[in-house]
Amino acid sequence: MARYDGVGFRVWRHDPDDPASLPGNVLQVLYVDARNRIWVASEGGGVSVMDADRTGFHHFRKAQYPQMESDEVFAIAGRGDEVWFGTYGGGLYRVDAQDNVRRLRSSEPEVNAVVDRAIMALAFDDRGDVLVGTLQGLVRCVGKRVQRLALPGETPWAPVVSLWREGAATWIGTSRGLYRLHDDGRWNTPAWAAEFKGKQTVTAMADDGDGGYWIATTDGLWRVRGGTAPTAVTHETRALGVNSAGAGAAAPGRRGAVGRAAFARPRLPAFGLAAHGGARREPWPARRPVSRHRAGRARRGMAGGQHRHHRVARYHDRRRQRTARRAGGHASQRDPRGPQRQVVAGPWQRPDPDRPRQRTDAALDQRRVDRRDAAGGDQLAAARQRRQPVAGRVRRRPAAA
Repeated sequence: MARYDGVGFRVWRHDPDDPASLPGNVLQVLYVDARNRIWVASEGGGVSVMDADRTGFHHFRKAQYPQMESDEVFAIAGRGDEVWFGTYGGGLYRVDAQDNVRRLRSSEPEVNAVVDRAIMALAFDDRGDVLVGTLQGLVRCVGKRVQRLALPGETPWAPVVSLWREGAATWIGTSRGLYRLHDDGRWNTPAWAAEFKGKQTVTAMADDGDGGYWIATTDGLWRVRGGTAPTAVTHETRALGVNSAGAGAAAPGRRGAVGRAAFARPRLPAFGLAAHGGARREPWPARRPVSRHRAGRARRGMAGGQHRHHRVARYHDRRRQRTARRAGGHASQRDPRGPQRQVVAGPWQRPDPDRPRQRTDAALDQRRVDRRDAAGGDQLAAARQRRQPVAGRVRRRPAAA
């Protein structure tokens, strides 16, 4: 767990030699209560709380609290001095101001079976009631009563994976769709919410500051602007994470921007807002436009590497001519680079600029002779007497008038 104070990070990690450290480094949910205490659940480590002085953690686990039946905690929420947490396979619990742990049960065995299986999300409404999201539908806790609450539509007991509060209403993300429940009991769901089901199950939500929403699903991140159709923001499987109902996993930043990070839950599909550090890529153009210059080269059979090879060859021809004129000989009679390897270039080939030029001992000796002859005597006459025409293309000097 890391905390950023505007200057740097302070990190808390698991230390086997320190019993007041985190019980593990794989964290599943984070919550800050009204007393500025930090509640955190680690994988298989129960619930740990750190006081406002940030000196160490106090742990709530089965070993210390026999009333707990599971150390896998997936949801934490609070109201005043009370903190509630839901477990996987262990039921629903409440911690009071004196750190006493109590398990909440219903008088109906059917409701207890639903709550004891798995609790995925928790949320408090303005009246103090608690909404509990389970893998077998929605449960409401009113006072000491714990009862099931049917969802609208054909699947009233669909798995609930996320709960998010907005004003006097609660958004409910399920595998069968996204719903909005007002505190007075009315169901009011916009038309665009019907798209978020199945592979696009909503795992976290946040407002964007402009009347729209950021929506994290198991299929990516989406944005809804002012009631319009949802727009995909990220690619598939890149908006996964852990939903913290009370802590606000989908927390907007400045001007409605959303901070995103990747998480995953053990043995369950990933839930919550997450992201990667890249924006959505636009598709590449279907074909690069062809200029008139490139089209002309293609018609002459000089496209690609073949054109580059001819251009390099012309450059070295001009260089040999300049060097021969300075030495007083003809360009065809003198190659300052010495014998060269043969290069057969096609449209798919190009000369290797990193390969060194090959010179023979005879070529080096000839260069030494040229320098010695140029140092004294008639340079032009010495060059004409010494040089013989080479095989291949020969460019002859015009006869003197």
